[in-house]
Amino acid sequence: MTMRPPVAIVPVQAAPTQSTPIKDSIRDMMRLQQRYQLSDELFWEIFNARVLLNEAIDVDAFVLYQS
Repeated sequence: MTMRPPVAIVPVQAAPTQSTPIKDSIRDMMRLQQRYQLSDELFWEIFNARVLLNEAIDVDAFVLYQS
């Protein structure tokens, strides 16, 4: 039987107990889901622009324009 070398145990930093602020872009997407009945295609189009590309768009105007 071969012995394994000892493994170093590295402490993992625990998640903060206080809530971290939500990015404005994510907050916008949550608000859209609450206010509008968006198609999947429209939701992902807005998500890509607002969250992934971090474009400063007026999401409400975007929805109204696309409707």
